[in-house]
Order: sequence, then C-alpha cells, then structure tokens
Amino acid sequence: MRMRQTIKILTLFSSFTVVLILFGCSEKFSDDDFLFDPPEQYDALIESGWAHFQNGLYQEAIDSFTGASERNAIEPEVYLGLGWSYARNLELIKGENNLKKAIAFAIFDSLNLAKITAESLAGIGLIKLASGNYAECITYIDQVLELEAGESFAFSMDLSVNSQSLKISKAKSHYYLGEIEQSYLVLQDLGIDIDCDCVQTVTGTGTVSHGEYYQDIDGSGSWDSGEPLDDRNGNGIWDNTNTFSFGEVLISVNENHQLVTSSLVYSDGVDYTIIKTYEGTNWFLVTGNPISDAGHIVGVEYTYTDDYSGFLNKLLEAITSY
Repeated sequence: MRMRQTIKILTLFSSFTVVLILFGCSEKFSDDDFLFDPPEQYDALIESGWAHFQNGLYQEAIDSFTGASERNAIEPEVYLGLGWSYARNLELIKGENNLKKAIAFAIFDSLNLAKITAESLAGIGLIKLASGNYAECITYIDQVLELEAGESFAFSMDLSVNSQSLKISKAKSHYYLGEIEQSYLVLQDLGIDIDCDCVQTVTGTGTVSHGEYYQDIDGSGSWDSGEPLDDRNGNGIWDNTNTFSFGEVLISVNENHQLVTSSLVYSDGVDYTIIKTYEGTNWFLVTGNPISDAGHIVGVEYTYTDDYSGFLNKLLEAITSY
C-alpha cells in the first residue's frame, strides 16, 4: 500500500515538473528572448549608437548603447560608447563610471584591449578636466601618453581627441593648478609659441644659497609666520641649512629676472639636477654632488619674462585657443 502511494506521489511530482518546464519556465524565459536575438541586432545597436554620437545626438546614442548592453552585457564597447555619450551629454559621473567599466571588461576583447583602454582613459581624463579635478586629469592623460602608441593616439570616433589635444588639456590643468612652468613646457613640447615678446631664454650666472625658499612679503629680510614657504622638511618653520642637509641648494639668478623655467645649472664640469623653479621669482632649487658652498657662482640657463602678469595672460590665451 505504501509502495503504491509513493509511486503515485512520484508520478504527480514528475507530472508537475513537466508542466512547470513546459509552461512556467517557458513564461520565465519569455522576457529574456533578447538573449537569443541574432548578433546583427546587437551590432546594429552599436553602429547606430556611434552614428548618433558622431552626429551630436548623445541621448539617442545612450539609448542605443543601453539597448546593446541588454543584449550583451560584457562587451567593453558598450560601456565605451555609454561613457563617451554620457560625458558629452554632461552626465559626468555616469560617463566616468561607464568608462571604468569599459576598462574592466576590455579583457574580453583581446584584439581591441589596448584601443579600448586608451580611449577610456582619455575620456576619463577629459571628464576630470571638466569637473575641475585637474591633478587627476593630468594622471589619466599621462597614462594614455605612456602607452605604446600614446604619442600617436586618436579617438576613433572623434579624431579631434588626440595626443595633441590631450596635451593641451594637460597644459590647462597645470595652469589651473598654478603649475605655470609645467604648463609652459607642455606647449613648448608641442612647438606652440605664445604670442608674447616678453619671454626670452638666456645663459647667465647664479648664486648658491642654503635654506628653504620663502616669499618676503613684508620686506623684513627674514621669514615671518604666514609668509609663503617651501617647507622642505615639513616642520612648519623656515630653516636656513635644511636644504643643504637634503643635498639641495637654492640658486638665485644674478639678474632681476622673473623666471618662467630653468633648464641648466653647471659648475666645475658638474651639471646639477633642477628640482623646481619658483615661477615669477629669480629663484630655483637644485640638487647634485658635490653641493656648492653658499655664495658660490654657477652657470645657469633659463627662460624669463619682464612682465609676468602679461605672460600669464598670453599663456592662458594660448592654451584656451585650442
């Protein structure tokens, strides 16, 4: 008797399972029919997405790429398209998030891995510039330029985004961070001259000093709390021998020139490494071996201006005209 009941239960269970498979499961998968769509539908959505993008129809591009993502959620080109389209649509957070997804999924497209990575990094860099995160903009652009084909980079869907335009964005970021020397040097690397006769490169002499650089705003001849200080050891006060102990010395050019950049320091056959230029002053910081005594005269080569504010305006004009 028990055997018959068990057989009946198993028969009912089997029947229910068959019904579930035939009706319940088929209904469940009915919403996922796109999984079985022919690949042309995905390809068509990608194609229409880029067509809308190139025509400036960014919301339509987003819609197409979103449809493509519903058909294949691991293709990096989906997120590349979404990222760039959101960015051009001024939805910067969504743009950045999708471009980071493109980088993460790029491993699934080994043939285009380098291209997708570079185009995604470039997009993130420009998003950082647009959102005012200038230091991060420089970091991402440098990552693009440091890739094997970085110097010949061009975004395949907008050739105006290329290695030159990225360097201009880098120059802008340096400028807005107050890193004037770096901004100027980027333009020099591109062969772009600023429209200003006030900039000259000369060879001359400089005098060695020991101690940290500060701006003597009140003209007292010594550092006062609150005056700008390049605090090399981070102790919050000016030290007159600190840089020497670090193997660093200050150089002041022996003309009252306002420095834009310094390029060479030499003495007794030794070339010293320039650490930084204090733009707009006649000072810069160097390191080398042996370290010269205070008051020692060294040879220097540098670029300067007699009109620093005018130079800044012309530099800004140059980097914003591209």
